[in-house]
Amino acid sequence: MYQVDPLYFYLYQDHLLRKSLALALMSRLFGRVSMQFELDEET
Repeated sequence: MYQVDPLYFYLYQDHLLRKSLALALMSRLFGRVSMQFELDEET
């Protein structure tokens, strides 16, 4: 059985969390930008 260092595992989890948070923020920003463009096109 391969022993994983708890600290490394924690850092890896933290990396994944930050990655998902960044992706969520970016998708939200892009959603807002695309909505803004749609509103601009309508007027």
